[in-house]
Amino acid sequence: MKKAFLIIAFLTLCLYLSGNDVMSDSTKYVYCELVATQKAFAKDMSVNIVINYGEGVEKAKEFTNTIAALNHLSEEGWEVIFVYVTALTVTPDYPDVHYILRKRK
Repeated sequence: MKKAFLIIAFLTLCLYLSGNDVMSDSTKYVYCELVATQKAFAKDMSVNIVINYGEGVEKAKEFTNTIAALNHLSEEGWEVIFVYVTALTVTPDYPDVHYILRKRK
């Protein structure tokens, strides 16, 4: 009985892994990072947006807010996969928000 259960579990695992090609998943996507930093002392709460495509940092278009920048990238086929915040000790009230995005090649 235990052998049959182990065989079925092993076969199920093999079928699952053969359907999900984990090793080549990263080759199907390209990645970028969008960093949004709130402008210090800005009356309109505007943000600086920098997009890093991996080959160099590009200054993005002037966006009024982070959502406008994310919507722009979404229209180009990018999707957000991870978000994290870094706060500098010099300006803890204005943390940088990092968005990791990907799109299919």
